Amino acid sequence: MGQIKLLFQLPKEIMTHSSSSGQLAYVEWFTPFQVRDKTVNMYTVSRSTRNRQWRASVIPITHIARTCHLIPVWGRSISRGMTGQSALDRCERFFVNPYVRHSDFVIFRLLVDRWLEEENSEARRTVQ
Repeated sequence: MGQIKLLFQLPKEIMTHSSSSGQLAYVEWFTPFQVRDKTVNMYTVSRSTRNRQWRASVIPITHIARTCHLIPVWGRSISRGMTGQSALDRCERFFVNPYVRHSDFVIFRLLVDRWLEEENSEARRTVQ
């Protein structure tokens, strides 16, 4: 998974393969899915780094599969200077949101909250 930072096309004089369109993307990479947050049931990702530098590549645009929705993991507070445009560059971790539609996410949260409430109720009954 990566963030597309730039789309561009090579001039015809530079292209070496006649089958290539020369349309490329500069992509900064995120880590693979590893940890799923138990509270929201979403995987988290962060910037992939090598030698303290963000990993990046130039790839053919045909290698781009689809978009995804990333939600910053804010922690206890949100920086006042944070904007929708700067969040991807300034936040350290992100939830990968598999619930594309907002209504699906609200329903999911409601169901998870109810499930957690039932689990806590059951645990209290077991202790008594």
